[in-house]
Amino acid sequence: MTNTPLKVIESFEENWKVAHKEVTKVWKLEDFLFEGVYIFKMVNDFDMYYRERVITGKEEFDPGMIDGYKHVIGRWLQIANHLENLVLQFERSGFEVSRAEEFRSTMREAEGILTPDDDFFSGGKLDAIKEVAIEEYKRGEFTEGLID
Repeated sequence: MTNTPLKVIESFEENWKVAHKEVTKVWKLEDFLFEGVYIFKMVNDFDMYYRERVITGKEEFDPGMIDGYKHVIGRWLQIANHLENLVLQFERSGFEVSRAEEFRSTMREAEGILTPDDDFFSGGKLDAIKEVAIEEYKRGEFTEGLID
């Protein structure tokens, strides 16, 4: 008898251990996605705070601040692209990765920040962004206050 109860249990245990290792990797990745979105928002909030201080005359405009901000966002996006590749690997393996869509939305925002205005507002890219925005709106994924 090849499949004794003990062999079945041992096989079950081994399969469970492998699956558990993969699941814990997904959980760790989800933690990184949460942290990545948080860091992006923190950097973006700092930029907004700086710009507000410049607009209200509380601080002199420094082009180096804008360059530094774009540099930080660029570094963030490089790391985000690596994480996105991991997300795709797990999704292809059948795992659901929570926060993946929020993370991808944040990546698109970072890409928009880094895209020169002339390129950003050209027809093709703007049309594609418009289509994404419409689809997000239809799914209820929109920021209140943008549409009156």
